[in-house]
Amino acid sequence: MGKRQGRKEALEDMEACGIIGDRGQVTLVARPAVFLDRDGVLIQNREEWAGGSILDIRLLPGAKEAVALLRRKGYLVCIVTNQAGVARGQSTEERQRALNDHIAHNLGGVDGIAMCIHHPDDGCDCRKPKPGVILDLARDLNIDLDASWMVGDMDSDIEAGVAAGCQTVRVSGGDSAHERGDFTCRSLSQAARFIVAVPLVGPSRLQNTTCGAG
Repeated sequence: MGKRQGRKEALEDMEACGIIGDRGQVTLVARPAVFLDRDGVLIQNREEWAGGSILDIRLLPGAKEAVALLRRKGYLVCIVTNQAGVARGQSTEERQRALNDHIAHNLGGVDGIAMCIHHPDDGCDCRKPKPGVILDLARDLNIDLDASWMVGDMDSDIEAGVAAGCQTVRVSGGDSAHERGDFTCRSLSQAARFIVAVPLVGPSRLQNTTCGAG
């Protein structure tokens, strides 16, 4: 196949996928994403590691495989985390960034990380339950929020996801009847399998549905 013929077929494929419009302009197609809270979803909650070495921090069981599954199925995977301990003087921004990098490396890579280091009383727009960290990543990575998910273990995670227009999954081993979230799963591993199995339903809300066993 000649270069011109190959280029023609590639352009036709790109047009069919919506990457190139009928006038030849290039359009970046927005992609779905899964936004993951950090502490309690990817690693143990901060009280259990705050004083230890970053190198000793381990992912929760199944986290790496869950992220790999989501990315393999076409989802961007992003970490969104509140770390007010920086503002309180309990940690440093450098340590938190190093921890984020350590987690991302152990996961096999992620597509984006956004962190709020402000105090809850600062009134910033990035601290969950406000959706700032999600909206910033959506803008930077061209994410389709209607087709995206927020996975977290706290009400603030769920509220941030709803405010951003995402569907939400609450990761919890507790009584799902008293917890917020469109869906409830017991682990990120279970949540990932659930997300890739559920057809995208845009902005509709299926309230407080529990994922299947797993």
